[in-house]
Amino acid sequence: MSNSNAIAAVTATLQAILGTEIAADPQLNDTTVTALPLDKARGTITTNQLNLFLYQVLPNAAWRNMDMVKSVKPGETALSPLALDLHYLVTAFGRENDTSQPFDHHLLGKAMSVLYDHAQLGPEEIQTAFPGSGLESQPDRVRITLQPLSVEDISKLCMGFATQYR
Repeated sequence: MSNSNAIAAVTATLQAILGTEIAADPQLNDTTVTALPLDKARGTITTNQLNLFLYQVLPNAAWRNMDMVKSVKPGETALSPLALDLHYLVTAFGRENDTSQPFDHHLLGKAMSVLYDHAQLGPEEIQTAFPGSGLESQPDRVRITLQPLSVEDISKLCMGFATQYR
């Protein structure tokens, strides 16, 4: 982790990338990308909406056991970097609650495609979305991977946050 702004920088960068790429689709150009808690995500928005909810932050065990890149000489030891795994739940809401067609499915498919195409966050994307975080300067890139959840795990999340399953 570059500094205390790193988590906010990742979230802002994901929002910016998704917002830009999804807006390029004429059927989804009214999409709002938010980063709200599950129970507050939809609110009064009636247009297409994609919500990124950071539901878990865990230390990355593999990176925790590595020395700082280029800062340790042979035979020396140093504190390992604070490497984190950020777990986001992506939720799609369709325009006017999908009364005319399943915009939420179209939106979710587009979001998954965008995240797949941006498997690593670039320094320029991070700098543009959240200047001053320092995250763009760290030696290792922020990687995006799909973390499938079982129906049971999703159900536990929804029950824990007292919200409906989507």
